[in-house]
Amino acid sequence: MTTKLVPTPATHAVFLITQGCLPMIFEPAAIAGASPIKAHTLTPQERSKIGLTAPGVTMGYRVDQTDVFVDMAGATATIWFAGGDFTTAAVLLEEWLRRIFPEDALTLRPVPAIPGKATITREIAIEPANTSRAALLSMTFGAPDAQGDDRMFFVRIYPQERQRAS
Repeated sequence: MTTKLVPTPATHAVFLITQGCLPMIFEPAAIAGASPIKAHTLTPQERSKIGLTAPGVTMGYRVDQTDVFVDMAGATATIWFAGGDFTTAAVLLEEWLRRIFPEDALTLRPVPAIPGKATITREIAIEPANTSRAALLSMTFGAPDAQGDDRMFFVRIYPQERQRAS
């Protein structure tokens, strides 16, 4: 008997980051494939309703009654959702990054808290030794006691090109 993994907003957001966005930076040929959940491309009006005014393409995925979004604006990707299992997403993402990248390729940096917000922000630098490419992930997520708008998970991925020493 096999157990079918039931997608949650956290597992789908981590899938989109680790199997979609990061491979586009480091190994475009290694992209794992399409999302197991059908995406909806947001219209300009729908993008405007959620506060996106800069040019870009936004996809929405309905997962367990929660919308998970991916916005591509230039070279930067943003993945986020509100509610759902937001409290597990950060730990899950860090676990997956440790599986994918060697320990010396990851640097986790805490960011000072924003007064009045029940959120935690971390920056994760991914710098594999075998490439000049790097990525900076800025991750903000609700603390376990978060209320209202702070009950969310938000990651912005910035691709970077490093200068290699000769």
